[in-house]
Amino acid sequence: MAGNPMLDVTGQWIHEQVEKQPWYKANANTVTTAVGFIATLVAWLASQEWAANDQRVQAAVWVVGFVCTIAGVRATPNGWSATQVAQVQAARAQFITDSGCTQEPAPVYRTVVEDPRPADEFTADSLDSLVQQFNAGRG
Repeated sequence: MAGNPMLDVTGQWIHEQVEKQPWYKANANTVTTAVGFIATLVAWLASQEWAANDQRVQAAVWVVGFVCTIAGVRATPNGWSATQVAQVQAARAQFITDSGCTQEPAPVYRTVVEDPRPADEFTADSLDSLVQQFNAGRG
């Protein structure tokens, strides 16, 4: 993991979308193309009875079927394909490499330390004394 919350949330969301999509959603264009081809084939076979001798009608059936299949593929909402997931993962890895973030950041621990001295000890004079001690230690 990159330690970047946005990348982690995005990656998790994409993973959930890929896991819950049905097989036909992941292969939507293939399914649409197959259905378009079968529909065109059935229309062509059905037209053979009355258009057996007219090649223009037979060609028109195939062209209309082909154009309708293209329109169907274009209008079909696609799911996540394995190629897209691989591209997202590659882009994520490139971002991590480019940003220089190659490991998890060190955990941040936030603790409250209670001062054992009573509150009335904190005066301007005691602060001056502490500052002088600190500066003397720095040399």
